[in-house]
Amino acid sequence: MRRGLEFFLALICCCSSVAAQTPGACRTAVQHLTLPSSVESPALHPAQPHTPIKFLFSIGGRDVYLATALRPPYPLNPLTDQPLTLVIVYQDERARQEAIAFLRKMGSGGLLLRFSSPSLDNLKFAAVHCKNTWSEFLSTGICRVHDWQYYEPQACIVMPSANGPAEPSGQAKLSPSNRSDVMSNFNWLNGFIMPSSWGRISNLRFPLAKVRESAALMK
Repeated sequence: MRRGLEFFLALICCCSSVAAQTPGACRTAVQHLTLPSSVESPALHPAQPHTPIKFLFSIGGRDVYLATALRPPYPLNPLTDQPLTLVIVYQDERARQEAIAFLRKMGSGGLLLRFSSPSLDNLKFAAVHCKNTWSEFLSTGICRVHDWQYYEPQACIVMPSANGPAEPSGQAKLSPSNRSDVMSNFNWLNGFIMPSSWGRISNLRFPLAKVRESAALMK
């Protein structure tokens, strides 16, 4: 898997304490999730602590964001040589359930990276890493999928508890210096690498007019 996967582990880094992660907050985040303008990048910290994300468009109950890792100061215009990364937030409940069903289907086919997947009830967004670049995306509207990663909001994270008196709880294991990085790992649900044998089936297509309209607004 490419290093680009790492910076999505802390995509929703708004919550500052476990206490704030209540069932009510989780339900609210699953109903609607607004992404911040940048994402934390623990794998590249501190040289590249944040990567900007840009809202592109909404389609079929899904919000689509551009999230392609760049070197500081993160200009948006030289994206032509960067592998494309998209984030899809399933805002509509029907779209969210379709994503859950799709991921379960991948599990039944033995393609998931995590054999024993946690509950998918709170699945809310996915990071899609494409084989093609931003410039190709602008000319075709197609993401040639390399892999998918699925996440729940951090408001839904349940910290692991100790297995016995001698083992510290998941909360106790967190130090101030690595708390954010460790917390971010818990909201990854599962993912898979797209089989090359799938060919054109692995192409994710978007309306070209919407893609180009969004690109024009970013200039």
